[in-house]
Amino acid sequence: MTPLGYGHPRKSNDPLPISKKTAYAFRMLTENELEMIRKEFSPEDIAKLIAEVERLRGQVQNYNVSITQKIDTIETDMELLLEENSRLVGVKEGLGVERDACIGLLARFARTNGINTGVTSNNTVVIDLPGGQVNWQFNADETHLFETLPPYEGTVENVSIEEKYNRVMNPGI
Repeated sequence: MTPLGYGHPRKSNDPLPISKKTAYAFRMLTENELEMIRKEFSPEDIAKLIAEVERLRGQVQNYNVSITQKIDTIETDMELLLEENSRLVGVKEGLGVERDACIGLLARFARTNGINTGVTSNNTVVIDLPGGQVNWQFNADETHLFETLPPYEGTVENVSIEEKYNRVMNPGI
């Protein structure tokens, strides 16, 4: 069953709906019309036409092979890209764990040195540096890295990443 495009399926043996122009263009030649065409063209012309049709058929076949090769290349590239994407997702996840471990260490050092530090209920670690507050959200799976920190009681500032790292680089300590 294939759709006709206007709401109902077509059985494979049903004729396709065609216009009168299409029907005229594809109708069978009568013997009389065929004989008139034979008289109009010489055997050499017919041989040339047949050769041209064969040449064009060969071009179409070559084109189809070319397109198939390009599609195969695209599919191979897609598989490689999916593998690379999977690898990069793993790297990103690993970097997140490393980042959270470093932030946990930084927060413990800050607290040990008398700097107000804590964790909010929405998994955000906050450090009140003399140069300004910095904070990072962490994945719930990494909560163990921050378990020695007390709950943060203050207001969490919403600063840009640039400002946050400017404060980290210039902590005022």
